[in-house]
Amino acid sequence: EYGLRCYNPGECTDGEVRLADGVIEQEGRPEVCINGVWGSICQSSWNTIDGYVFCNTLGYDGPNPYIYYYSYFGSGNGPIVWNSVYCGGWEQDIHDCSKTVYPSFYCPSSYIAGVLCKEGCEDGDVRLVGGDYTNEGTVEVCYDDLWGLVGDIGWTDGDAKVVCNQLGHADGTAVPKHGSYYG
Repeated sequence: EYGLRCYNPGECTDGEVRLADGVIEQEGRPEVCINGVWGSICQSSWNTIDGYVFCNTLGYDGPNPYIYYYSYFGSGNGPIVWNSVYCGGWEQDIHDCSKTVYPSFYCPSSYIAGVLCKEGCEDGDVRLVGGDYTNEGTVEVCYDDLWGLVGDIGWTDGDAKVVCNQLGHADGTAVPKHGSYYG
């Protein structure tokens, strides 16, 4: 019995990379656009250095990404386009690493690589995102090299003042906003 999966080129621009099917934007199945189709990477030889270079390609500059195996983020809908990726750690782009390119390998769909990219922030750092100005936005706090949200239950004027002070706005008034005000 013969099976077939068809692909429609034009879904992406050749050379683009992304993370797919993660819960947060910094994690997922690493995918590469080849011939206008998103494809995944086989986990064969996939390691922290390969993940680090992939994350750098996306703009994440944190150390020690967490590596996932066995299609943790699913196998995806596209082909498996790369296998045996090998990066030395000095490459600026995942495309600069050595690899075996489809169709010169076999990789089952249950062997797809995954990665959690780190941000390069320090524990306790705070930032504001989503506002129109640098002095407003949703509060994020860095923990374990990742930016995370702060819940607004119990958020007070005093908490807002502490964050404003930490961001260098010590002389003004801090006005807390509730309910995902900035998105």
